[in-house]
Amino acid sequence: MMYNYSDDNEDESCEDDVSSSATNSNIDDSYVSSNDDDEEEDDSDDSDDDNSQWDEEDLIPYNLNDNEDDLRVTPTPRYLRECISYLRTSEDDKTAMERHEAALTSIPSIVQSNPIDLSDVAPMLAMEVLHKEDKFNMNDFMKKRRECMDILMVHEPILVFRRFVSELFGDNIALGTRMDILDVIGRASEELCGVNLLRKNREDNDLVRQLQDKNEPKVSGKRRLVNNNSSNNHLPIQANDADIYTTRALNLIDETQKTRRWGHGRNRSARAQQQRTVTNRFGPIAPLFFYPLLEGFMKSKDNVSIWGGANGSRLMSSFLVTLSTLAQSAGNHPGTNVLAADLFDLAWSFRDAEIAEVRVSVLVAFATSIAFLPLDFLLQKLYGADGDSFPGYLKKTAIGDSDRNCRELATAITKNVSTSLGGLGSDFVCRDQIITGGKWESHHPKRIDLYLLDDTMLDKNLR
Repeated sequence: MMYNYSDDNEDESCEDDVSSSATNSNIDDSYVSSNDDDEEEDDSDDSDDDNSQWDEEDLIPYNLNDNEDDLRVTPTPRYLRECISYLRTSEDDKTAMERHEAALTSIPSIVQSNPIDLSDVAPMLAMEVLHKEDKFNMNDFMKKRRECMDILMVHEPILVFRRFVSELFGDNIALGTRMDILDVIGRASEELCGVNLLRKNREDNDLVRQLQDKNEPKVSGKRRLVNNNSSNNHLPIQANDADIYTTRALNLIDETQKTRRWGHGRNRSARAQQQRTVTNRFGPIAPLFFYPLLEGFMKSKDNVSIWGGANGSRLMSSFLVTLSTLAQSAGNHPGTNVLAADLFDLAWSFRDAEIAEVRVSVLVAFATSIAFLPLDFLLQKLYGADGDSFPGYLKKTAIGDSDRNCRELATAITKNVSTSLGGLGSDFVCRDQIITGGKWESHHPKRIDLYLLDDTMLDKNLR
């Protein structure tokens, strides 16, 4: 028995063909529509690209600076304790030089970041740098060593100073190390009082003023500052014609600057902004520097290993200069007059030293302290009861000292004191002053030998 399925199969095949054709048509339609959408999007992107404008300020360049830290044999230290470990590296280590140099180079930047352990590590690190020697012939070793000690002293003045003072008056310390300590103390006081910053600002302002005076033409007499003729306001700038460029610069001055205002320049506001006031951070802590040094000297003055011989004279000279720097850096802070009086009394004890270098430092101390001494103290020193008075000492030094620097310093001090006390009389007559009941009373006038020097000597000044 045979069955015939041809009709049914043909019907099913027809239905399958119809459905497949419909499906294919739908796919084609969707493909066409998708292509149309893509083309529309491409057209819109092209239109956006055509309308967009790229500005150079929007293009941020990549940072191509590479310190090549990953290629170094010794990585750069990032903490102060790492720097101490680097500085303590044994000389037998193959990387000793690289580690020492990396530590000295990194200390200033790390200290400026004010790490949390600075107060704990700064004294120890300062001692390591102080006693570090250049055994590898390192480039700029002394400069890096000095910068490290200075920045540690400035950021932690009290703690580092105490360690340095104990080392200064200690035993078995080289003269060079003691001198380095005094130099660091003096430089730190100048940095804390702000004199270095003021000096730098003054130099910058002078440079800017010179450039402005050089570039800005001067107008005097009946010349017109601004030419109101508008036909000349669009002169072409010639590369090699300075006159035309200057004329156009004058013609394009703003209308508000046409009026000449006497008494100040046009850049008054700009120059006022350049002026800066600096707070003296050393004034409040000046006694904490001055008197520990003075105490250490009084306790060790009989120690021949410190103050004996030629090395002792050199150290004494630097010691007096450092004390003078501290008094000068204290400025007008309350209590500076007390420091000046004590400095004067200490220097007076060494006025007849045999070494010329010590006598020069004594005169430097006198010149520094006189500027801050109270008037009653200064008058007492100028006309004392004893025969060896300050005016007599200055006269003897200015005329008969064997050292030229001492003679010039004594002459300069004489002139400064004469100028400051000029109000006492036209011929610089000073009256004999005595203390009665805590008040100054005037008696018969007497001329002080301080003002009997030759006029040609008074005209000399130290530079």
